[in-house]
Amino acid sequence: MNKIHKEMEDADYIIIGSPIYFGEVTAQTKLFTDRFYSIYNNKNRNVDGKKVILIYTQGNPDAKVYEEYTKNQKAFLYDFMNFDVVNTLIAAGIHSKEDLNQKNEILKEAENIAMRIT
Repeated sequence: MNKIHKEMEDADYIIIGSPIYFGEVTAQTKLFTDRFYSIYNNKNRNVDGKKVILIYTQGNPDAKVYEEYTKNQKAFLYDFMNFDVVNTLIAAGIHSKEDLNQKNEILKEAENIAMRIT
C-alpha cells in the first residue's frame, strides 16, 4: 500500500470508479478506500487538496436513486480526507458494456471530464 500512497501523492488526479451494488460501492473499492485511514494518520501525508474524480455505474436507470449514498461518500470520506472532488459521474442504467456504448450522454460527459484533465 505504501507504493500506492506514493503514487497518489505524485498523481495530478485520483480517479476512483465503482459499480454500485445493493446501494454501495463494491467490497474491493471499500477495501481500497478504507486504507485511506493510514494516509489520514500519517503526519507527513501530502494529499491535501488532491483532485479526485468519482465514477459510479449502476443498473438502476434513475441516476438519483443512490444520490444520498454518493453524497455521503463524498462528505464522510473524500471531504474528510481533504480531497478536492472535482467531478462525479453517475452512469445509470448500465448492466453491460453494450449498455454503456448506447448511452451517448454519459460517454460525452466522460469525454468532457477527460478533456479537462489533459
